[in-house]
Amino acid sequence: MDLEQMRLEDEREMQRILETKQDEVDDFIQYCKPFGLKLVHADFSYLYRVGLVAKSKGIVQHLNPELIIDKDGLVDFDLLRNQDSYSFSNVGYIFGSKLTMLASPFYRRGFHPDSNWDSGFLQEFWFYRNESSKCSIALDLDRIRLPNDKSIYFEKDYWFGPHFSGDIASINDGTTRHVVPLDLNHAQKLIVFNGAYSIEVKWETSEHKKSFQLIEFHDEETLVDVDGKQLHPAKYLHAEFDFSLNVFTHFDGAIQFFDSGEYLKVRNCFFSKKRNTNNQVKGKYHKIFKINELVSVDDWSKFVGLFCSHNPLIHEYFTGELPASVKQNIERTRIIDIQ
Repeated sequence: MDLEQMRLEDEREMQRILETKQDEVDDFIQYCKPFGLKLVHADFSYLYRVGLVAKSKGIVQHLNPELIIDKDGLVDFDLLRNQDSYSFSNVGYIFGSKLTMLASPFYRRGFHPDSNWDSGFLQEFWFYRNESSKCSIALDLDRIRLPNDKSIYFEKDYWFGPHFSGDIASINDGTTRHVVPLDLNHAQKLIVFNGAYSIEVKWETSEHKKSFQLIEFHDEETLVDVDGKQLHPAKYLHAEFDFSLNVFTHFDGAIQFFDSGEYLKVRNCFFSKKRNTNNQVKGKYHKIFKINELVSVDDWSKFVGLFCSHNPLIHEYFTGELPASVKQNIERTRIIDIQ
């Protein structure tokens, strides 16, 4: 059976499962009516990696009118976790008696809404408890998982996240870039670097603080659908380190999206002075988390490593070299010459 046949078989099986859940669907349609939300059967789907979901623009806020979305599109995660009406026992799912909310689809593999969760970053964030920090997170505001579906889909995962215990104050200002070997083709990059192209990091000192920025670009073939447009995704991190407190006082992450022209202009010079002066391409910006107040260097470095979890270049940035296993895989793929 080839891949296309397997895909079609999966689609038929998911449709069959959906048909067995029509009573749940009908009950949920009735539940939504008092909220002014008129759902139809076409708004529901069953996906192995997501579950039984209803999709409608702004459905989360329709059914949770008390939920506050801040100016960055985030919700107060600490406030949600302190409410007895929700359970956070499984990463990515906020279980309630009437519905289950989901974390943002940009936490999923390949930024695809139908994929499983991407890395240990979300797990670390999900259970992160620090009385000195305030956490906010982006949710999937257009999809709700039906309450009776408690299934969890597991996939084997791995990540490159070395321990980092550097003296932040002593890090020199400036920009560093780590790029995948240019002689590798797309297939080889997928195998060794999971489609990554580069990581660019910038440190900058201003009075009593030092700012950190990181952007991770993927290769040209990596595209995601955003409002009907095929765009290039890039992971972005920003943090502020306070010299007097010796901790980070702000940390946030986002996904930026660029069209093909923008992508080619900025992927090799995102933080350069030339780019900032002559080329003001910023890309479509979607923030997915925020931690304010006190974040230790250890916690910050762990989150950075997990945010770029499938990219060995983050290991190279923290330690100065790629993992030995990655170096071996690079040489193997060069010998095999995978197309």
